[in-house]
Amino acid sequence: MRAPGPAAPPPHVVVVNHALLLVNALGGDQVLPPFQHLVVDEAHRLEGVATNQFGDSVALQDIAGLLDEAAGGGGSLAASLVGAARLDPMPLSPAAGLAPLAGEITSAAAAARARLPDLEATIDAYLEEFEERASGTQLLVTPGRRAQPLWGDVEDAALHLELALDQLARRLLDAESTVASLLADPAPALAALRGALGRAAETAAQQAATLREALQRADPERIVWLDGGGRGPRVRSAPLDVADHLEDELWSRRDSVLATSATLTAQQRFDFSLRRIGLSDADVLDVGSPFDYRRAVLAIVVDDLPPPDAPDYEAASQQVLAETTRAAGGRTLALFTSHGAVRSAAEALRGRLAATGIGVLAHEIDGGPARLLRTLAERPRSLVLGTAAFWEGVDVPGPALSQLVLARLPFPVPTDPVHAARSALHEQPFEEYMLPHAVLRFRQGFGRLIRGPEDRGVFLILDRRVSARAYGEAFLGALPDCTLRTLGARDVPDAVAAWLAGGPDG
Repeated sequence: MRAPGPAAPPPHVVVVNHALLLVNALGGDQVLPPFQHLVVDEAHRLEGVATNQFGDSVALQDIAGLLDEAAGGGGSLAASLVGAARLDPMPLSPAAGLAPLAGEITSAAAAARARLPDLEATIDAYLEEFEERASGTQLLVTPGRRAQPLWGDVEDAALHLELALDQLARRLLDAESTVASLLADPAPALAALRGALGRAAETAAQQAATLREALQRADPERIVWLDGGGRGPRVRSAPLDVADHLEDELWSRRDSVLATSATLTAQQRFDFSLRRIGLSDADVLDVGSPFDYRRAVLAIVVDDLPPPDAPDYEAASQQVLAETTRAAGGRTLALFTSHGAVRSAAEALRGRLAATGIGVLAHEIDGGPARLLRTLAERPRSLVLGTAAFWEGVDVPGPALSQLVLARLPFPVPTDPVHAARSALHEQPFEEYMLPHAVLRFRQGFGRLIRGPEDRGVFLILDRRVSARAYGEAFLGALPDCTLRTLGARDVPDAVAAWLAGGPDG
């Protein structure tokens, strides 16, 4: 028999994504091998990932699914306990106690199920009360809204369901403990049953905690909102500020931290980004790009389109997009801030561009980002219409992507619950929060165009606010030293064609 070899040395470098890094932090550094030095690439994304990781969410349909898993019929945990009890039919055997536990789980699940419609009805009524002021089906729960009479109904219904879920969690844990005592039994199914009981108990307890913390406690450090779309009501919460969480759970445990990104500065300052991720006291270094942007990029502001909130903006901007895509021979990525705008553009442009052999590919309609970008690389006579997933992380080097079109300046949606709550912390929400966010996003979008030293392209801005409003200077100032022109819509196609051909504009 061969003697065991020496233990493998610990890894020198571990590469993980942001989500796993934060899961490890929340788990007390028990998920990843020990480390004292941390490099965070794309650090501008960390606040958003931390908001999700440090947040909580429970859909009422998910609760219903758990109740089905616990006691919903032949394949449920309760049914499995009854089946396990038959492994040893002796009346005084340890397994005999599983059948009564199955009954207790069934009763607890039934009690929770009876409370579920009440909470769904009260949330629906509350959302309906604020329908005209809410953004879609998402409603931020502010202190003022908690004072409304209907909120008391939501709290009462949540309390009853929370108590029922806590009771179910206890019954599931009792069953898990009993099954654990039987694991000397040769039946392998018991180990799987024990694991399933433990996971279900943890889920029930977490669902109860989310209802308690979000709906019954007005924590000024948490953002709470209700989402009535999709699969039915969902309760969500997130930290109002993730900076302290990142400091306590992540940064303070390291000997050194390096956070890097191409888009950490807004208006030539690091303050906004570093404050939001808890690194306000960090030493900073702004390293210039190796690319010759003045040779590589023609940035065009179209200044005679209607403003984006005008009813005729959509048709006018789609016309410019069609003509400039023809001028570029396809090879175009257009960035939008909503899926509705993508669908509208796809419908308007498919037939118009097909006549010149240019295909139109729309996010979610024709596939995800990887598929659409692969198609663009393989068939450059294409126009790709993208939303949020295309604003960063997109890499199409070479002439296959030669034109990047920005439909609107990427301001956060003012009524988005997280942005609304965080912007309210500032005396001047637009200047101190909304504008820096938009400038960073603008820079991320621009970064999709030039991916190598030989790349050359056009950056086309269809939002006249960048030239008509005072804050437009913040966006134009965020661009590198590229060739910048302000043109009317009629002159844009010729300028695009000339630049990409290396003609007089180049």
